[in-house]
Amino acid sequence: MGGLRREELRLKRGRTTAGCWVAALCVAATMACKPEPEPPEPPDVSGSARDLPLTIRPTSDSNGGRPLYILVRTTTPKSFIEDDYSTVARLVFAPDETVIATIVVFPGRKYEVKVKLKTPGPIGVYCLFTGARGESWKAMFADPSKIDLAVGVAAIEPTGDR
Repeated sequence: MGGLRREELRLKRGRTTAGCWVAALCVAATMACKPEPEPPEPPDVSGSARDLPLTIRPTSDSNGGRPLYILVRTTTPKSFIEDDYSTVARLVFAPDETVIATIVVFPGRKYEVKVKLKTPGPIGVYCLFTGARGESWKAMFADPSKIDLAVGVAAIEPTGDR
């Protein structure tokens, strides 16, 4: 009787293994018949997205000779005035939807970058100096076509479309 029981178990195991193979083949066949994915969306040609040229010219003693972060974000005149240093500094490591770019700048090196603007409007540029005083660490541009910044020891001097 023990021999018959063993034979039944062996047959059941064989059927289970065969069933697993059949199921795997069915899944593979289903995946092979999957329709092709839809093509990607065409690029937005409505003119709303554009590249904004940004030139940054730090002096050799900018930020006391240490690197600094520059944050570029969309803003409004009201929020720009209300932006304080600690709020903007937090956005470097925890950006929200207003942040367009974060750039690390080294003293004495000129930077020319292009940032992607999705909507027209005011842009705020914030230089996070270690010894920032007053409001000289930030500048707002109404709807710029380019931005050129001279970065000094603890202040920025914007040129371009303000």
